[in-house]
Order: sequence, then structure tokens, then C-alpha cells
Amino acid sequence: MRIHFDNGVPYEEAARKISLDRFAGWLDPERIIINVASLYRQFSGPTAAAVDRIALFAGMKRYRDALG
Repeated sequence: MRIHFDNGVPYEEAARKISLDRFAGWLDPERIIINVASLYRQFSGPTAAAVDRIALFAGMKRYRDALG
């Protein structure tokens, strides 16, 4: 994940690159968006920008919609 952050890949795009095949039966797979966004904030350090919750939840919806 760090390599995506270092290369400037947006967190939503990086989250889509993670295979969840082993966890296909889990509920709410779109939560991977929140997890990756959290990692990105940690990687940014203490100067990380505040979270845009609306954008975060919109990303989760896009992820969920793409699953079908």
C-alpha cells in the first residue's frame, strides 16, 4: 500500500487494487475504502489533512456499486 501512496495513487484507486477474493463472503467490502484512506492519513504524518467524509462515503458507494 505504501508504494501506491508514494507514487501518488489516490486512496480509492489503491483500494480497488486489493484483492478481496479470500474475503468474498464478508459483509460490507466497501469498508476497504475507509481502511486505505486511514493508512494514507497515517503515511502523511501529523500534517495530514482533515478527512472529507462526504468524499469518503461517496467512494464507498462507488466501490459497492462496482461490485454489482
